[in-house]
Amino acid sequence: MPKPQYEQKFRHAWLKDPILKDWLVAVESTAGTTGKCRVCNIVVTSRYADLKNHGASMRHKKNAKLILGPHPQPQLKFPGESEMFAAKQAELKLSLFVAQHTSVRVVDHLVNTCKKTFEGQSSTHIKMHRTKCSGIIQNIIAPHFFNDLKNDIGDSKFSLLLDESTDITVRKYLGMIILYFSERENKLVTTYLDLAVLDNCDADGLLHTIKTTLNKYSLNLQNLIGIGTDNTSVMTGANNGLYVKLKEEVPELLLIRCVCHSLQLAVTHASKETLPRNIEFIIQETYKWFSKSSSRQCAYNDIYSTMNEGHNPLKIVRACQTRWLSIESAVSRIINQWDALKLHFQLS
Repeated sequence: MPKPQYEQKFRHAWLKDPILKDWLVAVESTAGTTGKCRVCNIVVTSRYADLKNHGASMRHKKNAKLILGPHPQPQLKFPGESEMFAAKQAELKLSLFVAQHTSVRVVDHLVNTCKKTFEGQSSTHIKMHRTKCSGIIQNIIAPHFFNDLKNDIGDSKFSLLLDESTDITVRKYLGMIILYFSERENKLVTTYLDLAVLDNCDADGLLHTIKTTLNKYSLNLQNLIGIGTDNTSVMTGANNGLYVKLKEEVPELLLIRCVCHSLQLAVTHASKETLPRNIEFIIQETYKWFSKSSSRQCAYNDIYSTMNEGHNPLKIVRACQTRWLSIESAVSRIINQWDALKLHFQLS
């Protein structure tokens, strides 16, 4: 007579058994709780002997090697709070360096260099590229210095240096520098205030932009004691210039004109009737003759080095119309090389 078979129920203690715990899981079925192999993805009879036999089968061992691996999965190591805080400080310092000295584009290579150079320190946990660096500059550094400057100025008297500029997209901007006495630093401070977009480039548009910027920093227009500008009519015009419109609201306002621009105008006016008109033509054409021709530069270098014991000539300087008195350096350079230049043009 065969030995009777007894029905055995699943025991949750088997889930902690050293032989079964890595692959056995409990699942609910119509017959109640039963065991399932998560490696082979099959239901196993709820008998301890059958579970052991399944674990010792070749099929199970092969699947377990593929899924579980030869060794248990190592625990992941996460940096501590102090290390993460040090990494955030390093990211902030790098972002401040980039904002002050260079382009945001270099931060990708800068961070990688820091990680390799200072390995084992807080730089190991730095994770920052251009997008994050730009976010730190715009959302953390800029608001901090904005509030710091705003609180430092307070109700002090101040002056503004104003100048218009145009970027490569032909969009107009008004650059503003503020001068004030800092009680915290106990000295006169000159610092950047704003680079505001100009919708209208006339005096009314400039006045509106200045008022908007002052309101942003909670500065009182009546505390403005002076402005420094160039000599353009939109700034210093006697009828509709910016200074005239500001003076209507601030009667004690002072105007300081650009000294370099004024000196350039004075020199131009003084030399108009005393120097030949062809001097500027000679300077411009001499620069153009060499600027885009390497063969002419090589020929002139040979002549100059032959006449000056092997020395190479300095390049001819361009007289720029927007660089005040730059014509002086161009004239001096041509005079110093006059003999060599004269011979070069005679041979050419």
